[in-house]
Amino acid sequence: MEFSSKFALVTGASRGIGKAIAKALCDNGAFVYLVSRDAKTLSQSAMDIDPTGKRVKAIPCDITSNTNIKELFKRIEADEVYLDILVNAAGIAPASCAEDTPYDEWKDTLNTNLGAVFSLCQNAFLSMKHNCGGKIINIASILGNYGASGLSAYCASKGGVIALTKQLATEWARYNINVNAIAPGYILTDMTKGLQNDPILNQKVINRTPLGRFGKVEDVANTALFLACNSSDFITGAVIPVDGGMSATLV
Repeated sequence: MEFSSKFALVTGASRGIGKAIAKALCDNGAFVYLVSRDAKTLSQSAMDIDPTGKRVKAIPCDITSNTNIKELFKRIEADEVYLDILVNAAGIAPASCAEDTPYDEWKDTLNTNLGAVFSLCQNAFLSMKHNCGGKIINIASILGNYGASGLSAYCASKGGVIALTKQLATEWARYNINVNAIAPGYILTDMTKGLQNDPILNQKVINRTPLGRFGKVEDVANTALFLACNSSDFITGAVIPVDGGMSATLV
């Protein structure tokens, strides 16, 4: 897969799944705008992804602010660049029982995981329309389709991402813009460290996963590469689980 003439924007690029996807795109020739709130971590990630600095540009941005997102796209426009690929990988997953979840935490989770995705897609639309096409890849979760105790805001936000993905795919198909989502299961990231470090919960995840392990960030990144390349041109509105078969066993 070759992306030598493509420009991509990846949110949540300072770590985990976002960083892995950004690296995969860069390794395959794309120029990648890296976006995250944490400027220091993002700068280090940019060095990790491309020590030459020729194929990446780190732009710290708090995507919970629509104003900040508009400024982000103004900076990209100043480079005289039109985006070909958008990957929405930023997300948070605060844990608390529904009855104890502070409303501000609920709003922040929905804004980060869903509201920002809509705003980023909306702002990327003009670039992709100018290019007569593009690829949008939203990172959802298998929990967008299934409940999980203590994660009401997260599950609701990821369910929204899945619905939004299908809606935008339908609406923007006429512009040759493919909109798809990846629904990871339990992946080896900072977000799942609590599960990894608890022997009982760790084994529970493994037992419920037919392939018998946690996923790796590269498993998700490889799927994103496929959805970003020309081989997936006839795929839109899809939600691809990358979960070792876990969702196939849930009833």
